[in-house]
Amino acid sequence: MKLLSLGRSISMVRNYQFRILNKILRDYPVPVTPPEYYLLSSIQENPGMTQYRLSQISGYSVQRCSQMLQKLEDLELTVVKSAEGYSTGRHIHATGAGERVIHEIYDLFSGYQDGALSGEERRLLAELDIPLQRISDLLQNNPNLKRDLRS
Repeated sequence: MKLLSLGRSISMVRNYQFRILNKILRDYPVPVTPPEYYLLSSIQENPGMTQYRLSQISGYSVQRCSQMLQKLEDLELTVVKSAEGYSTGRHIHATGAGERVIHEIYDLFSGYQDGALSGEERRLLAELDIPLQRISDLLQNNPNLKRDLRS
């Protein structure tokens, strides 16, 4: 498979997943958007990270992360604590309510996906996540690419 074909397939899967997540969140009692849900999931997977690191992981600007974090704090799904001592930054954690939201939405979402995939396909997707994340990190941190995309 060519890399561009893989990218197109990943993009199509992402688009369908986003549509499913939109439908789930429209009916969900807590008013969270898909980007906020993804941000909340990143926070739960990386407890105590800084807002700057969250921006790197999520691909959103620090300002956009700040806006979404404010809403998640207002909904009491996250808590942001100022660092003590010599460290700098604000450290972000999901609250118990935030973790419940993550798990409930994930379970609803899995209901759509699990019925369509075999156990072997789910295993392959889980294995594929690691190299895809590595590629994403390499592209994000490539100084030549950053320079080329600015011009």
